[in-house]
Amino acid sequence: MKRERNWSIWLIDGAGLTVVVAIMTSAVWLFAVSGEQTRGQIRRLVRATAVARGDLEVLRQERGAQARLLSHRQRELSTQGRLPTETSVESYFQELSALALQNGLRVIRHNPLMARSYPGLLEQRFAYEVVGTLSDLGQFFKAIERSDFWADVSYLRIGDGHGKGRSKQAATRTALLTISIFSATSESEQPEHEST
Repeated sequence: MKRERNWSIWLIDGAGLTVVVAIMTSAVWLFAVSGEQTRGQIRRLVRATAVARGDLEVLRQERGAQARLLSHRQRELSTQGRLPTETSVESYFQELSALALQNGLRVIRHNPLMARSYPGLLEQRFAYEVVGTLSDLGQFFKAIERSDFWADVSYLRIGDGHGKGRSKQAATRTALLTISIFSATSESEQPEHEST
């Protein structure tokens, strides 16, 4: 009887030992194998956080620069005023032609088109046919952008280049364009033109 009790104690001790070994193996695996994966994930998260902080700092600097630019533009607007209130067709016509010549373009034709009126706004349109290089056209567009009036190129068609032995960039081209110049008006000043 004593032997049977020893066997049952040994069986219980063996089963307990097996359970303890299984638990220990699981714990070692969790801390050794899974722990390495977890540490790798933590390292990746730390790197991603550092990158995000750097991006945030760059965005804060850009926001500051944009705020300074907005403030500068608001000061310019308050000192220079709003859109022009006079609508002298002849002065715009002369200024556009002068800008074209100053930037290396030859004006073939220029015609004033019918004006369009909108509530509080007058759009005067001019059709131009000019000859020059693509570089000259680009300089002309920059000059229009820097001018004192609000202008928009509403139509542009550039023909094929002319000239032998020259690069495509330097080849002379004919361009047809419509330039719109905008000015502010009151409702009572609206001319009897096309209304859209």
